[in-house]
Amino acid sequence: MKIRNPFPRRKQSPPAELPEERKPVAKEPARWILSLDGGGMRGVIPVRILMELKACLEQEGLDGRPETYFDLVAGTSTGGLIALALTCSDMSLEQLMETYRTCGPVAFPRQSLGISQTLRAITAEKYPAGGIESLISKWYGDRKLGSADTRTMIMAYDVLTGQEAEMCSWEDPDFRVFDAARATSAAPTYYSPHRVGDRLLVDGGVIANNPSLFAVSKARLLWPQCREFVVVSIGTAGLVHTMEEEGSSGILNWLDNIVPLYSNAQKRTVDRILETMPDVRYVRIESQMAETVNMDDCSPRAIALMEKHGNWLAGQYRSRLESIAHRLKEERRA
Repeated sequence: MKIRNPFPRRKQSPPAELPEERKPVAKEPARWILSLDGGGMRGVIPVRILMELKACLEQEGLDGRPETYFDLVAGTSTGGLIALALTCSDMSLEQLMETYRTCGPVAFPRQSLGISQTLRAITAEKYPAGGIESLISKWYGDRKLGSADTRTMIMAYDVLTGQEAEMCSWEDPDFRVFDAARATSAAPTYYSPHRVGDRLLVDGGVIANNPSLFAVSKARLLWPQCREFVVVSIGTAGLVHTMEEEGSSGILNWLDNIVPLYSNAQKRTVDRILETMPDVRYVRIESQMAETVNMDDCSPRAIALMEKHGNWLAGQYRSRLESIAHRLKEERRA
């Protein structure tokens, strides 16, 4: 006797077409972010690292400037000036390095402190803005952010509203490069704030001395389907700032400690957050210098120390930079 199958196979109909809004969207390839810290004259160090990255790219048979292989370049303070030099000027990395060697005394002029100068040091900024303004005017001329050959984001902070100011080449194409450079370098106590329209802007280091986290946030808006963000973040070799217990109370003790302490704490926080983000591959290139160099120290001895450290750091990270160059080549080919 033939037993009838109680579970007959039903003829399958083709799957229904998904509504347009429910169709899966193909994810984009990895997006690459170059992030440059603030640090004044210590910008010598990231420039040296970028020169090493350029050499690694050339070793892979790639020509051109390193920044052109990234999807987004972000910078704060001296890192902002480097970012703008890379994307909005004709300066080569070698010319940029020479600029740090020779133009420091213009940006940070040494003056003898008479009575009037002592009074100025207490009641006004440490340096007049004329020097730095003459330099950035010479470097960038009348260019606008929209002229950048790579998406560029420069960080500043608006003291009138208490909010970050992100000056982006694709959002503010008519924003003057001069204003972006002057704003991001307006380090409190060093230079006066820079007014642009109804905003009063100071150095982006107030909120993002390492701009990587803000750069990732902006990149997610640009590429919402991206599967991976690769962040190459280059520091300026600042020391880990600590205080002794007996010197951690009182206004006078904190005057010299508050800025380096919050800057250091802020960078460590960014490192910790980005290292735990599942869609971010965070490559941090930084190491402390053996000797402290202040951000406004442009003496030949300080320049020599920073170049020496930059050379050492480039050697330490050479294999990592080679891997970055190789992957950039492979992804460009794909």
